[in-house]
Amino acid sequence: MGWERIESNRRVWLGVAGAIALSLSTSSCVTRQRYDELADMARYYQSTAQEAQRWSAELESELRTLRDEAALLDQPGTTEAGAFIDPIDERMEELRRLMKEVGRGSTNLEGVTPLQVEGGYGYSLGDAVIFDTGSTEIRSSGKAVLEGLASQIRQGSYQRIWIRGHSDNVPIVRAESLKKFPFGNLQLSALRAVVVADYLKTNGGIDSARIVIAGFGPNEPIAPNDTSEHRQQNRRVEIFVLEDPSVGTAPLTSGSGN
Repeated sequence: MGWERIESNRRVWLGVAGAIALSLSTSSCVTRQRYDELADMARYYQSTAQEAQRWSAELESELRTLRDEAALLDQPGTTEAGAFIDPIDERMEELRRLMKEVGRGSTNLEGVTPLQVEGGYGYSLGDAVIFDTGSTEIRSSGKAVLEGLASQIRQGSYQRIWIRGHSDNVPIVRAESLKKFPFGNLQLSALRAVVVADYLKTNGGIDSARIVIAGFGPNEPIAPNDTSEHRQQNRRVEIFVLEDPSVGTAPLTSGSGN
């Protein structure tokens, strides 16, 4: 059953988090950078386990309700008018939807927003989750997040994965930054997408033959670039996971979901 798989995964995630914590407490030679990476990974797996527990409780509650309603169908006179059949069918469909969503495009990680994507699902990652300002080097916390997302993606099938980099509309003006990114924000966003894709392939076990990369620069904002908060929202990397083989390309827009 779906909730049994969730509970099994939850125990695995808690075990991984525990093993990481034990490694941190017993190792005397771990570097500070590696310590930060392991600590971030431990927090990720603890968070994932908590979310799995919530899904498990919700599915079990829904199943108990359906069993109670199904039991009423065995009583004389309850099915003549079809009073319960349609509602139960609707609840069963909802239960199937919930089970499909388990471990798929759902996360409660700070700075990571689930996306509704035609033919699949997706994530939007704020640039501060993965990169320092004006950098294309992945932070230790970003590595833990990407490895966790890759683990979720590998649990299901996928036909294509789009990695899309975005920026705000503030021009790059510092001489040092211009030397690295002479083509401005468009180049920065594209390189960030390349770096994320490479990490998902190299460290996340994602099939590189199914990855497509795009850099949009400031050209697809999700908020007006009128405040620092809005500009921060626009600086992001999106991961679109397309499951439907009939969907050959990712849509240009996506909707957020919780």
